Amino acid sequence: MVNKTTKARKRPLSSTAKAITRAQPSVSSKVTQGTISTYHTLIKRRAQLERRLASAQAADFDAIQRALDSVNQDLLRLGGIDAYQKASQLGQSSARGGDSSKVLIEWLHEAGYGRGSEGSTRKGKGKGKATDMGQSCGRLSFALPATMMRRLTTRRMLEIGAVSPSNYANCSTWIENHPIDVHSQHPHILQQDFFERPVPTLDAEHFDVISCSLVLNFVDDPRQRGRMLSLIRSHLKQSEGSLLFLVLPLACVTNSRYLTVPSLKDLMSAVGFDLVNERCREGGKVGYWLWSWKRPGDVVDLEPWRRRRIISDGPKRNNFSIVLP
Repeated sequence: MVNKTTKARKRPLSSTAKAITRAQPSVSSKVTQGTISTYHTLIKRRAQLERRLASAQAADFDAIQRALDSVNQDLLRLGGIDAYQKASQLGQSSARGGDSSKVLIEWLHEAGYGRGSEGSTRKGKGKGKATDMGQSCGRLSFALPATMMRRLTTRRMLEIGAVSPSNYANCSTWIENHPIDVHSQHPHILQQDFFERPVPTLDAEHFDVISCSLVLNFVDDPRQRGRMLSLIRSHLKQSEGSLLFLVLPLACVTNSRYLTVPSLKDLMSAVGFDLVNERCREGGKVGYWLWSWKRPGDVVDLEPWRRRRIISDGPKRNNFSIVLP
């Protein structure tokens, strides 16, 4: 009896490559989120110590300086800004569904940009159940000005705190994106501090859309956050069709002593924005808001927003707040 030799079936190189790719270890979302959270905590702690150090008495100076040195060492051990941005890149990967640009693109599509017939709007499918709860949590759609309903109209956009230059690459025919970041990790992202960006003087230098996704919460001073919102309005075209896409950790408005979803809307109205769309799932981690530039109307009393006011106190609440300059 002759033994037949069974030849192994050749596998295409592509399948081998896929198998290798699948086998490669990846950083878990828990580790990624832990890095981001720890970095934010350390940066906040460092800012607090630096403010204390600036006004410290001689007797307290050395102790505060030692605490500040310890925080800086912790940041170095964590990997500094590079580790934070790499974690952010992983966190916003499409595989993890963390890319907030998808929400903005969807809302712009609903406004008639990029697809659909001119003047058409698309209602959202309502992924989040709208509830009251004093937080107006859910997903809402509002009518946009008729001037916005133009299909394939190119929108000039500024993306503050850009992590990847390719977020809007598939929309390049109708979105002219200008990504910036204070610590750019890519040659196609301009390294620039938004606070130092010159305010436009020509209409062509203004933007139709500004994306501020998970950036405002990274600013460590409440008054600087308010200043940032005012600067964003100054960089937008003076048109009711100009938009601000704002993304914040949901805890900033659902678990803060000083800010709630309703008070955020009142604050934004005082700055000069009207709410167009929002999405915040009950139990979710991130909230999304789309605001439109509004023309100055009645005189608004800004004084209540120039200081922090406790709205909902509690031992487990955070201190996130926004104070207008």
